[in-house]
Amino acid sequence: ESMEGDTAAASGGGGGTVTSSLQYIDLSESDALGGTFSNLMEITSTFSSQFIYFPRLSDLYLSGCRLHGDFPNMAQLATFGSTLERCSLDDNGLTGTISTDFGTTMTNLRVFTASGNDLEGNLSAFGELVKIRHLNLRGNSFTGTIPEKLRCEDSTSGATLLEKLDLSRQRGISSAGTTGLTGTLPSFSQCEDLRRLDLSHNQLGGQVSENFLQSVDPLIFESASLSSNLIEGELPGKPLVRFDADAIDLRDNRITSLEIDLMCDSSRSGAIAAFGCDAVLCPPGTYARIGRQEEADEPCLPCDIDTQSQYWGSISCGNDQSVGTESAPSTTPLDTPVNTPLYNEGPVIEKDVLLELYDATGGEDWFNKVGWATESTPICEWYGIQCAEDGTVESIDLGGNNLALVDGKTLPTSLFYLPSLKYLILKENTLFKYSNAELEFFKDIGAANLLEALDLSSTGLSGVSGIQGG
Repeated sequence: ESMEGDTAAASGGGGGTVTSSLQYIDLSESDALGGTFSNLMEITSTFSSQFIYFPRLSDLYLSGCRLHGDFPNMAQLATFGSTLERCSLDDNGLTGTISTDFGTTMTNLRVFTASGNDLEGNLSAFGELVKIRHLNLRGNSFTGTIPEKLRCEDSTSGATLLEKLDLSRQRGISSAGTTGLTGTLPSFSQCEDLRRLDLSHNQLGGQVSENFLQSVDPLIFESASLSSNLIEGELPGKPLVRFDADAIDLRDNRITSLEIDLMCDSSRSGAIAAFGCDAVLCPPGTYARIGRQEEADEPCLPCDIDTQSQYWGSISCGNDQSVGTESAPSTTPLDTPVNTPLYNEGPVIEKDVLLELYDATGGEDWFNKVGWATESTPICEWYGIQCAEDGTVESIDLGGNNLALVDGKTLPTSLFYLPSLKYLILKENTLFKYSNAELEFFKDIGAANLLEALDLSSTGLSGVSGIQGG
């Protein structure tokens, strides 16, 4: 991207502070900035011996720069003035809490994204952003409740301008021992401009209210992901049938009943016409990978015992329970070698390959590790794994799951020796921390004869050395 404006020349030589008329800075994916973020002005010292003040800056993009350390305080943020409108700090290693002054100082901030960091504390500072339209804090360690102003429940707040809000996958542990965001699911009833909402993988409870999203225009609304929370009770039909049948994701909660006449009306979608209520949420006693049926070959499968899946929209029958065997895929014994090109002078044991990935990328800290590294759960039931009919691994999808390469480890090349592997999706994780790490990883990609899709976007990959056409 080009930079607008001119940088004012410094008077004299050596250090000092100068004022810049720059309005736009994009240094995303720049390894040169890697290091502590204790002072935002240090960024400029990479290129200049002087600290630079940016009183006109409107856009600042520093995603994927391997920045780490505490989030800057207000004195440091003042380096960029109060004119900032759009700021992206995604996929770094920023830590610490956000002071309330952040919201009251950044009076013009419209877009703020800081997903994939380790920021913590509560969200009160973000409720003070009076002009915010797009807020993405996915994959941090925030706890507590969603502020009133972000719920559009404060008439003095400009938060009614909200268009996109992503607070999903918070992993912080509160003093009460809860993980992620808590409290009752807000109605967002006054968020007129809201188009996309993601609160998945938290501990939000309560019921979906009758006025949920009541001011939102269904013609412009895109999606709401409320999956993997503690939402309970009956799903009301009136507020939900205004939207496309697949627009609101409520799988993996504690839903006990549906307003079937409204929710399962066959006119809502082709899937509901074909599969009935199974296309809305799998009924109690059954499960599916996505909590509902979308295709004929991916039905809601029965659990051995109905009580293993008590709620609508279950995605499993429980880690320590077996699932119904009639429709479930067959599984290769966990310690059985498969017929594949030799890896390290021996046949591949698929479980060992997956555990190698788990250990190398800090599996204990993954957002979702259901089934992984447990003796009682077949690998085909591990989160993110799909198997072919013969029980061999066909797909690994762990995108955005907080995989972070452990110091001294490399991404295992043994993945390419999985004989049935077609899809390897590891995007939005921290996988290539070291110089030329891709040389080691890609050296055996030729062994993956069936591989159709490889997604390593936003992983720190700096090149594709080792991949050859043919």
